[in-house]
Parts: sequence; C-alpha cells; structure tokens
Amino acid sequence: MFSHIDATVEVFSVGPKSDKEPGWLLVPRIVWSSIRFAVLVATRGFNVIHVHTSFASKSLLREGLLMLATRLTSAPVLVTFHGWSSGLQQNIDGATLQLFRIAFSRADMFIVLARDFKYALRNMGFQQTVIVESTFVDDALFSDLTEKDIPMPNGRMKPFSILFLSRILREKGIFVLLECFAKLKAKHKDTRLVIAGDGEDMADAKEFVRKNSLAEVEFVGFIEGDRKRKTLLEADAFVLPTSYGEGLPISLLEAMMCGLPVVSRPVGGIKDFFENDRMGVLVEELNPDSYLHALDRIIADKEYRREVKLYNHRYARSRFLASAAAERLMQVYGDMIMNQGKKA
Repeated sequence: MFSHIDATVEVFSVGPKSDKEPGWLLVPRIVWSSIRFAVLVATRGFNVIHVHTSFASKSLLREGLLMLATRLTSAPVLVTFHGWSSGLQQNIDGATLQLFRIAFSRADMFIVLARDFKYALRNMGFQQTVIVESTFVDDALFSDLTEKDIPMPNGRMKPFSILFLSRILREKGIFVLLECFAKLKAKHKDTRLVIAGDGEDMADAKEFVRKNSLAEVEFVGFIEGDRKRKTLLEADAFVLPTSYGEGLPISLLEAMMCGLPVVSRPVGGIKDFFENDRMGVLVEELNPDSYLHALDRIIADKEYRREVKLYNHRYARSRFLASAAAERLMQVYGDMIMNQGKKA
C-alpha cells in the first residue's frame, strides 16, 4: 500500500509478541514503544498521523497508549481498524468502554471494513467521520492480470476444482466445507478440493479426510506469490464458509480478481458489496447442505460460471488493487489536511 502513496511516509511499528519473548516483557515493551512514539509525534511536523490497529482485546492496550501519545501533536489523526472482534464488541462496557472512548476520541476520522463496524462505533458514542473501505490485493501479483488470462469453462475434461484459501480453523468453516465435499462427491464425482493455508485445526482436517476416504482433497499448505496466483487461476470456484464476523478477507478479493465464483457468508464487509448470484452465492446457514446446493448450481451451469468469472474479475480490478486503495487514501489525507488548515 505505502509504495503506491505519493507522499513521504514514515512507518512506526510496535509489532506483535514473538514466540521467544517472555510474557513479563510484553507490557514493558509496549510502554517503551509508546514512549518512543510520543517523542516522535511531539518532535516531528507530521501532516497526518495514521494509526493501523484491530478492534481486538490483544491490541487495545498497545494502540490505546499510542492514541494517547497523539495528544502531543495537533496533526489530524486517522485510525484504521483492519479487524473487528464481535466478541469484544459485545463485552466492552463500563470502565473498559470509557477507557476506549478516552483513548480513541483523539481520532479525527476512522476507516473500517464494514458498515456494521461503523454502526458499532456510533453506538459507542463516536461521532467522527467513519469511512467504510475495503482491503486490497497486491498490484505486483495481479496488476498485469487481464480478461484473457482468466480461464473460461470449455469442453475440456478436467476435474472441477474447489479452492479453500485461508487459515485452517473451525471458525473459518473448514469442517463444514469438508462435510459438503463428501456429499458433493456422490453427485459430482469429477471434482477436487484444494485446501491452501495452515492453522491449528490442520491435523483434525486431515484426519477427517482420511476417515472419509476423500482422496480428491489436497492440502497444499501456506502459499504466496506466483504459486498463490497459479493456484487461484487453476481453481473453478472459491469457498469460504466462515462462521464469524470477518472484516473483508483478502483471499476472497484475490479469488474475485482471478475470476472465481465465490461461495461464502454475508458477514463483516462481504455483505456490503457482494452481489448475490452475480458474483456467486452467499449462504445464510452454516451447514453442508446449503453449500452443496450453491456448488451444485455453479458446477452444473457453465454459462453462469462464465458470466460470473468476467464480472468478478472486472469488479475486483476496478476496486481492490492496492494502487486504487492508495488513491482513495491520498484523497482522505488531503481532506484531513485541508480541514485542519480551516481550523487553524
């Protein structure tokens, strides 16, 4: 993203706790990082301070201290929430909510990944401007991808390939998809399922495949770069039956960039833009039969698949490239600087 911004950017990173870091060192490290950040913002003439965080328990202390440090400067402050914990949203109240309000009231503007998150901030008492944005895909990997590169359904005899690209977690719906695929094989024998990613439920997922003799399921592990692009382009459909409030999964946007029909759920930022039937199918229920019905339609109708492929690629290319997101962000920065000048 920052490589596409036509401005001087200085990045300050606190970073997550490493596996080797002793637990007792976490709070001192966060406090020290906050002091360094406070010195930086107090002594440098920044035009805009942009804080990237996630609305999650593990990051609230860290970014809350950084937000308090921004009070040492008059520069406008933009906060982007890249993720959103629905569990935290339900449980934040009383003193915790008051501390959250105090820390983040310094923000002049917020960016979130779903309209629901905007409404949540409103309900917490924040009246600042809230922009609903999307995540983005890597230009270096996809900017040269054109319509002619998108494989179209034809008469070639090859297995219909379903792709799951995400963390292998129960919350991402991996077992719902595996149960769906076991049923799908009874009707569409010439199908395969590719599972890309890693995660704590990998061993259980592999055990499910073994017990159900699903030889057509392939685990390819974590993929990135050209290998990810190749895997996406070789697939015929993308499925992510996530069971919790996503922000906006990058893998779903990458799948659309490569022209894949999508089967997922109307959660988080997905439901804000997804055109049901035109981009694929959003499934309300989190059960194997619902996904079976959606995939059955996509497999059976080649013309529908062709239309979805072209539409998804065109839509993603116009909206989800990092360079396009950077242009929108530069406009936000400009507006904030201009408004700051009017206040002076």
